[in-house]
Amino acid sequence: MRKEVLFAILAGVTLGLILAFGVWRANLALRSKDSPPEEPSEETQPQEATFGITLAAPNDFEVVSQSPFLISGITKPELFVAISGVEEDFVVKSDVEGEFKQEITLIEGVNEITITAFDADGVTIEKRLLIAYSTEFAKQVEASIPSPTQTEEETATEANEVREKVQEKVNEAMRVPKFVMGSVTDKLAGTIELRDLEGEIRQVSLSPDEAVFVKIAKTRTEVKFADLAIGDFIVAMGFANGNGVLEGKRILITTEFETSGREAILGTVLDPKKAEFTLKTVNDADELLIKNSEELTIFSQLGDEEEEIDFADLEEDQQVIALGVKDDANFVARTVVVVAEFPSL
Repeated sequence: MRKEVLFAILAGVTLGLILAFGVWRANLALRSKDSPPEEPSEETQPQEATFGITLAAPNDFEVVSQSPFLISGITKPELFVAISGVEEDFVVKSDVEGEFKQEITLIEGVNEITITAFDADGVTIEKRLLIAYSTEFAKQVEASIPSPTQTEEETATEANEVREKVQEKVNEAMRVPKFVMGSVTDKLAGTIELRDLEGEIRQVSLSPDEAVFVKIAKTRTEVKFADLAIGDFIVAMGFANGNGVLEGKRILITTEFETSGREAILGTVLDPKKAEFTLKTVNDADELLIKNSEELTIFSQLGDEEEEIDFADLEEDQQVIALGVKDDANFVARTVVVVAEFPSL
């Protein structure tokens, strides 16, 4: 009798659990059916660029000996490309093949170049590079640039043709002058160790008797290797060896390099006044205040030729590219260029 009672109790508990689970599932299904669908988040995600910028010249951290220097490269066809140097700015348009080029004046020493491309959707892509301009370096190393010997050229055979071509590319890369810069952390008889702007430790090999050391303050003074101190900020110019280590030929001891923060922004003119206007950016709809100043130059590309215009000539809803430095809600512009609207698709 006791077993029968126990079985009855167990059966009742099991049946109750089954009924309770069924009711819970039914209620859950009804709530899901009656609940409104979740609305997508209003937060807009920035569009990813489907294009890039590839430079033909110059290379990053290259030493050049001529100014003006031709900046050239390729991107998506028919885009606006803003090129900003230390002292001047330009806006050009890539051709139907995507190619663009512009001569830019360099200053002696390290130059920061910013290249920005914009498409019709307001998507922006930017490339920054550093190049060093030095006419003295070119004179100093003109006779010491590595070049293939006659014996090397005569040893090329069909069997090692591929190897020779690879070696030729390596030699060509080694003949391109490069530079590194940073604060000196250690110095030995034939090596300088420095910490670059990214915090990486770099090495420069050199011959202290052959390398030229120049200290730049109010004047330029040629000094000796012994005058170089730990903590000095240097720009070391030379050629990379087979291990990628720079063989220093000319070492500039100077003040620490600081990036400019310059950028280019595409937007439209809102509420233009006598001495200021609001720039509404295309890509994220920010509003930045741009004020007139003696340093600001304004150009218009709406005609057949680019022409300089006055601040008062800016009009509501004109599309412009502003080049300068962002400062909170203000944009300290050095150059503003009025450009044509992208054609509607």
